[in-house]
Amino acid sequence: MILSGIPLDETYLQNHLSILMNDERKSLKGGRIPIPDSYYLMGTADPTGILDRQNVSLDMRRFHKRLLQAYDYSFKKINGQISYNQTTDLFKLC
Repeated sequence: MILSGIPLDETYLQNHLSILMNDERKSLKGGRIPIPDSYYLMGTADPTGILDRQNVSLDMRRFHKRLLQAYDYSFKKINGQISYNQTTDLFKLC
C-alpha cells in the first residue's frame, strides 16, 4: 500500500500499521532480559523512504531524562560510532 502511493495518514493503513507494531511489541516482550541502566529499542524499516541510507529516526520523547542530560544536543559523536543531530532528530551510523 505504501509503495503504491497511498497517503501515510490514510485510516485503513494507519490501523494496519498499528496492528503490526503491536504484534511486534508483543513478540519482543516475550524475550525480555532485565539489564540495569539499559533501554529497550524497537525498530522497523522505513516504509516511507524518507530516511537516507544508514540513518535512523528516534522518538526522543521516549528517552529517559538522565540519558538526555548526559549528552549535549549538538551534532556529536557518541562512542565514535553514532552521531545525533537534534535539528533533524536523526541518529546516523558512522
